Amino acid sequence: MDDLALARELSIEVVYVDEHLIELAATVAAGHWRGRATAYTVPADVARFAEALSRFADGGPPADFEAGTFDRLRQVT
Repeated sequence: MDDLALARELSIEVVYVDEHLIELAATVAAGHWRGRATAYTVPADVARFAEALSRFADGGPPADFEAGTFDRLRQVT
């Protein structure tokens, strides 16, 4: 049986930064379940997400963020 009073957690931390990449770690806990994942992204994507979160906080559309994916057709210069 689920107990909604059990602890919940959501955290995102910056693990590593260099001039090209940021490594993020996300930790999620819900009751007895807990998970942690890390992924790399670029600083510009984090900045875009921050702007989207700001718009969401002002009543705008939902914001989402995806990190760690690789598009073989995209070239980074």
